[in-house]
Amino acid sequence: MALDVRFLKQHELIVVSASGAMYLDDVIETISRFARDPDFVWNHDRIVILKNDVEFSELNAERLTDIMTAMKQSYLEGKELDPSGQPAYRYAVVVGSTINKVMMGLFGAVLESDKVSRVALQKFDSVSDALAWLGRENIPESEFEEEMQDI
Repeated sequence: MALDVRFLKQHELIVVSASGAMYLDDVIETISRFARDPDFVWNHDRIVILKNDVEFSELNAERLTDIMTAMKQSYLEGKELDPSGQPAYRYAVVVGSTINKVMMGLFGAVLESDKVSRVALQKFDSVSDALAWLGRENIPESEFEEEMQDI
């Protein structure tokens, strides 16, 4: 598993690219590591780019719930959430493979079921559509060339 991250501070955006097999312990450790990074801002939106070789066979609904819990503990603990009920942050997931779209749909449903975390997730076929949903159309797609290889 490889989860690489870049922080685009000027755009208040976190860029994550994922490749390989996703294992629960690795994902949870990565969440914790990202949260400790000095450039990390908990409520910045995320664009997640899943490479074609991403494989989620170890993950099921229970383990996706464990990931959500780790996200809440690492990202939201002690934070003031918007009382209007708006999402604390959004995940725009760029994904090509059908099975990974299904897995991200399941993860989106897990996130949606938890009214405390208020995290929104949408799946997209292209970076441009993901950026539009995030309201970041001003970021050129060329900014994501490296992450878009093998998708």
